[in-house]
Amino acid sequence: METSATPSSSSEPSFSEDSSSKSQRNSFVGTAEYCSPELLNDRSASTGSDVWAIGCILYHLLAGRPPFKGGNEYQTFQKIVKLEYTFPPGFPPIAADLIRKILILDVNERLNLNDIKSDPFFHDVDWINIGNQPAPLLVPFIISDEEEEVRSDMAALELEDSHSQELNVVVGSISPSRESSSKIHLNSNSSSNDSSNDSTLEFDAKRHAKLVAQRSSRFSRFLLTNELIIREGFVYKRKGLFAKRRYLILTDRPRLLYINEETMEKKGEIPWSEKLVAELRGSKHFFVHTPNRTYYLEDTGGWANAWVDAIQSMQKTITEKDEIKQQSD
Repeated sequence: METSATPSSSSEPSFSEDSSSKSQRNSFVGTAEYCSPELLNDRSASTGSDVWAIGCILYHLLAGRPPFKGGNEYQTFQKIVKLEYTFPPGFPPIAADLIRKILILDVNERLNLNDIKSDPFFHDVDWINIGNQPAPLLVPFIISDEEEEVRSDMAALELEDSHSQELNVVVGSISPSRESSSKIHLNSNSSSNDSSNDSTLEFDAKRHAKLVAQRSSRFSRFLLTNELIIREGFVYKRKGLFAKRRYLILTDRPRLLYINEETMEKKGEIPWSEKLVAELRGSKHFFVHTPNRTYYLEDTGGWANAWVDAIQSMQKTITEKDEIKQQSD
């Protein structure tokens, strides 16, 4: 996974090579998140570096994300050399014990391959005949704050009324944080027509102000004319065992867009329909179920409930508008 390199005398991690010295012109090919600390510090690699990568892969397979992940490769490397990682709630203890014995900065203290194969985590694996055994079924492993594996129960979800809260729409601010968002009550309980008209005018004025404010957002290019952002922010969109960082936007059209923030390219859209269901699975995780697919989303800031509330509120708004239209017809 990694190639050997010429040692460096520096005690700090060397993330770039000295172009003035051909003897130090070395490189490695592989995934940055699996890079071993000795390769970053000393430019040297061994079978112990491969063992390190095995620990990272085990973590990734079980958690759905690598143990060391920064905003860019440099920040990722900093986490590696400082051994900055944690296990998410619900991570299997027996696997965590094995990974702790692998992800050790001192290469001489790590387990070797035989130790890993004989670890209790692999107690039921027949290593001799493994090539003749059928591949295991791989399913996404989603964890919650309750320290248990999360599995979606759509049957139970359809039976319960998850839309019993007061109607609120989180009108999106340019900042994705919930504290900077404002809530507007779309329904007026007053029997006075004047009061109702005043509420409508106030809402229209606030909506117009939001439309003007969001024009300065670099994501405004993805919006339609007079389309208002209800909520926006970064999430990790999972597909199988992998997760990609995307900028998610909920609008009042309604639409759910996800964008690659680095390339500023629209990567897709979660199809909106009356059968769409938003399901909260902890403070960070939520599902968006559509007739043909379930989208697994993670808000690392802990605002999964705000996303679900915003989606459900938008659904209520649409339902009420349809009912008013049917009554007027």
